[in-house]
Amino acid sequence: MTINDFLFIVLRSALWGHKTDGFELPSKPYKQLYRLSQRQTVSGLLCSALMENQDVRLNRYDAANTYTSLNDTIQTNGHMNSMVCELSELLSSAGIRHLIVKGQITASMYRQPEVRESGDIDFYCPTSCFSQARELIAQRWNVTFEEESESEQHLAFTYKDVLFEMHFNLFKFYNKANQRYWDSLMDEEVKANHTVTVGNHQIPTLSPETNILYTFLHLFHHLVELGVGLRQFCDLAMMLHHYHGTYSAARLKEHLRRLGFEAGFKAVGAILTDRLGLPASEFPYELTEKDHAADQLMLDIIFTGGDFGKYGRKTAVRSGWKYYFEALTHKIGNYQKFYRLAPKEIRASLINQIPRKILLAFQP
Repeated sequence: MTINDFLFIVLRSALWGHKTDGFELPSKPYKQLYRLSQRQTVSGLLCSALMENQDVRLNRYDAANTYTSLNDTIQTNGHMNSMVCELSELLSSAGIRHLIVKGQITASMYRQPEVRESGDIDFYCPTSCFSQARELIAQRWNVTFEEESESEQHLAFTYKDVLFEMHFNLFKFYNKANQRYWDSLMDEEVKANHTVTVGNHQIPTLSPETNILYTFLHLFHHLVELGVGLRQFCDLAMMLHHYHGTYSAARLKEHLRRLGFEAGFKAVGAILTDRLGLPASEFPYELTEKDHAADQLMLDIIFTGGDFGKYGRKTAVRSGWKYYFEALTHKIGNYQKFYRLAPKEIRASLINQIPRKILLAFQP
């Protein structure tokens, strides 16, 4: 059994609460497993599973590291939850429509929300009140917004040691028809009243169908463009489990069909069911052998690059011709591998986006 296979066993235990048999984990393989979990941004899940199973035997130093790491994750999640609530209260007090996505919203759907590795806080404000929201946050929280030259989706700021991304567009499509469809969907979302509970507060977010769709789109985009870790797959598995029986599978399938991502969604579903243990009955499609054909290609990307592909890059700085050339060649290779999973969107990128990337890669 490889270390990658063993990580999947431990993750299934953490996600679903299935107790594994007892085992002894010597220090060397423990360190390998822990480093791997960090690269995949699932160390909280790993530590939780090891602590929950009283029959797992670690040496005292590794046991202390497991306890400390888990406690840090729990404390960080508590702080992040309070920041989500503070943000939502601030915007709501001014009557500003907003949706908070990913992060703590997704964590709330886990069996143990406090052990999911947290990152930043993403939220969306429609263009009709985006400037008002920006001014309010800048004034009340005394923060400075960072305008990223490449971003076509958000502004960023830091408050109480937490990175916030304030989106005016939650997802950028290369296909113009897809973008129009998504934008009309978002117009509906901001008028609805869908919430999840975070820290005893009702936080506005996407509807179940759109939340599943957005979580998948974010995963698939990074899988093809930069790389992606296992946390994003765990997020989608937990979301499908949480919403099972309460959302419209027909509506979700219609979104995927209109956007041209049905094959991609089913390919990701093969990882969720086969590797992470999502019950097949909770996945909205019945999977075929063809849907499993991309399994190894996806696993190679997951374990080579880790979280957002950052462990597989030779050029870490997001600037300069070397970075753009590496990103370009990586992207074109992945487009070839995964073209059949999202032909409509990948074709649009090849026509509309790749020429610009080529210019960036070769400019002095």
